[in-house]
Amino acid sequence: MTIQLQLKPEIEARLIAEAAAQGLSVENYLASLIEDTLTS
Repeated sequence: MTIQLQLKPEIEARLIAEAAAQGLSVENYLASLIEDTLTS
């Protein structure tokens, strides 16, 4: 599934930083967040 999001620049920057801190791409980090949210 492909999803497009319009994020505020400061949210995008935080997302990129959080993904990097986890050693993940932004796409994989977001997929992980979604899966964790929907399965908890």
